Amino acid sequence: MTALQLPAVLGESLLCQALQRLIARQRLPHTVVIEGGTEALRTAVAQALAAAVLCPHKPDGAACAACPSCRHCAQGTHPDLVALPGIRESPTGLPVDAVRAAAEQAGSSALLGVGRVFIIPDAERLRGAAANALLKILEEPPPRTVFILAAQAAANLLPTIRSRAAVYRLPDAAPPTGAQIDNDRPAPAALARLLTEPSLAAIAEVLTALEKAVPNSAGQAGQRQVLALWLQQQIACARHELRSADPSLSGRALQHCERLLRALHDLELHLPPRSVLEALCWARSSSD
Repeated sequence: MTALQLPAVLGESLLCQALQRLIARQRLPHTVVIEGGTEALRTAVAQALAAAVLCPHKPDGAACAACPSCRHCAQGTHPDLVALPGIRESPTGLPVDAVRAAAEQAGSSALLGVGRVFIIPDAERLRGAAANALLKILEEPPPRTVFILAAQAAANLLPTIRSRAAVYRLPDAAPPTGAQIDNDRPAPAALARLLTEPSLAAIAEVLTALEKAVPNSAGQAGQRQVLALWLQQQIACARHELRSADPSLSGRALQHCERLLRALHDLELHLPPRSVLEALCWARSSSD
């Protein structure tokens, strides 16, 4: 599994671009509130944001997905990334002991040297002693420490916490479907089969569909263009599924989206369509 990257979760949205610019310039606020969207989307954005902050390379403000830090983030073993229990693990409220422990860790040096990130899901639950424990650290945040609070609505947070945070709202509208991207060249059913049940037969079917869709005179360049369009349709649908996915299934939806983005990147490198499809097929098989 690779570390989440902001473009894989948010697409080329204005929010994604703004967050990446802040990270690239090391100007991300110490406290960030991610509001709106589904629980799965908020979790995914928080994880991608944390991976980008902790990545020592952060090309264009996103996680590189290849360094040891990114691998640790993907595996949930990064020593400088702490995720507090969500409402599923702690339905009665955020334990004050967990918040105090996080505040204590925030004051210590980062183990991998880049910084520390703390993710607080369902931050509306911050009340009483837990809220006071967090406020103490937010008032004078240690250097190179970022707190990411996820909430359905920032307005539900205590004013004392909200006033110390930068709030970023996730889009509520679903992304365009494949039909809205291009009605004239819909992706073939064989591509959907390749993504769910990878096989050499499915690859052959997609290649046959490409040959029918693209005149011989256009060659592989034309096939790459059409295949890119089909992949963009699948990416749009995958992002829509991510926004509506049950949190327990969000990891699988994100992996699916990332595989498609890698395939699209391979096409941009002018790899032959067959090679791109084979890599996509292999990636799907190895993740199961």
